[in-house]
Amino acid sequence: MREYDFISLGEVLIDFIPTGRAREFSVNFGGAPANVAVAMSRNQFATAFCGMVGNDDFGKLIAATFAEENIDFLCPEFTSEATTTLGFVTLSDSGDRSFTFARKPGADMFMTKEQIPPEQIAKTKMLNAGTLSMVGGPAKETTIYALEEAHRQGKIVTLDLNYRDQLWDFDTEACAKALQNVLPYVDLLKVSEEEVSMIGMPIQEALDFYDIKAIIETLGADGSQCHLRNKLLKQEGIKTQVIDTTGAGDAFWGAFLAEILRTGKSNVQELVETDFVNALKMGAVSGYYCVQQKGAIESLPTYSEIIATKNELF
Repeated sequence: MREYDFISLGEVLIDFIPTGRAREFSVNFGGAPANVAVAMSRNQFATAFCGMVGNDDFGKLIAATFAEENIDFLCPEFTSEATTTLGFVTLSDSGDRSFTFARKPGADMFMTKEQIPPEQIAKTKMLNAGTLSMVGGPAKETTIYALEEAHRQGKIVTLDLNYRDQLWDFDTEACAKALQNVLPYVDLLKVSEEEVSMIGMPIQEALDFYDIKAIIETLGADGSQCHLRNKLLKQEGIKTQVIDTTGAGDAFWGAFLAEILRTGKSNVQELVETDFVNALKMGAVSGYYCVQQKGAIESLPTYSEIIATKNELF
């Protein structure tokens, strides 16, 4: 059983991004947990992905990408039923995005507890999850179990709340209810400004009630901020004329978590304010880089690219 710095649990997502030409889209694949797995591997960490992909062209593309990135699957690479989630994305003239999701028949990752046993978690430094896997079925059960077990073992547990991935027709109540199942086990929670209400209570109250170490808000080009108990840490946005495209938030989160791991501290209690300030800055630089490259999984920067971009900007 291999040792990993980072394990990401979640769904595979395909975005169709308009190219500017009528009825023509570019295909961007990944989804937050898959993108973050790639981001972590490019930040020089041993990474594994726990989530199945469909035995279709998109699933095979994901599998090939993971192989190129040296990312291991903890689940079998394919399931007989296609599990790929499709996201049809449109851009208005103002740059706003709208999303329509369509899941193929049998779309469930079929993750099981056996695929991420306690002894595997014991060999891991950080466990990350996406919220789509909490919709229901075996994936939900495995996600809750894995986060609880990682928390019990004192690992750093992170959760990326991506409201647009919920497939609950923006049902705030259902989203908040699902989060209540896992927030007691989460150390670092990532949300966007529009997703704050999904927690079900004010941020400061949630920090104490759920004993979360920090809630990190990613605000696109406007910047990001970290609620660290009674402190609010801010990182101003790096100005860009390019809209936030698919992958930028995942680039931020991957670089943020990589910087937390890079401190060498084994649990979240050891982390201090300076660690989060540095992580916010690295995340901002990584997100900026991804936006400049027009997003998507292939645009997630390597650690050396983040450092080079940081040196240019600061």
